[in-house]
Amino acid sequence: METVCPIDKKDDAIQRVSAILTSGISTGSFSGPSGGFISMDGKSGSVSGYTHLSGASMTELAKLLAPPPAPKEPTESRRGVGLALSCAGVLGIGGFYCISIPIAGLIGSNITSDTGQIIFLAWLCIYFVALGIFCFFLYRRLNANAKNNLLKAQAKYAEDKPRWDQAIEKWNRLYYCHRHGIVFDPDDGTSCEPASLKEFLYKAP
Repeated sequence: METVCPIDKKDDAIQRVSAILTSGISTGSFSGPSGGFISMDGKSGSVSGYTHLSGASMTELAKLLAPPPAPKEPTESRRGVGLALSCAGVLGIGGFYCISIPIAGLIGSNITSDTGQIIFLAWLCIYFVALGIFCFFLYRRLNANAKNNLLKAQAKYAEDKPRWDQAIEKWNRLYYCHRHGIVFDPDDGTSCEPASLKEFLYKAP
């Protein structure tokens, strides 16, 4: 079956969307000597060097006709949990030193005595045991939240990925009519403007 524009039934101004995207992207690079002129505080001079430049450009039409990005598959990450525990540990150690100063002041000269040392060691043990318990429960809470967020992200990905697969399958068969400025599906003759391509791709059949 011949592919034609759904408006005028002609094929002389149509082009596959994927081909437009490919031809609309250009890359280039430049390497070579470069120079310039500078002026500062009433003094001037020239500079020279070696430059290497590279880049890519895309036409406006190619940008409009680009396929939707693939949904990113979620992965388990404990970086946030580790960062929170590290912060809790740093703050806990800092808090220990801040609280130890007034405690040492209360003990006074007895800090060098056996009783003073026992009191201080007892305080040391109680504080760090409490800090350890706090970090343990903080880890459990953060870990549970991370797993819950991961499950939600996986559920969303499981919903989005099939829809994206269908959208890409549809995108691969689309054509663009340069005469009428429309994107159309040759299978069913439906069409849209390039600016509405994403909605067109995800529109339920």
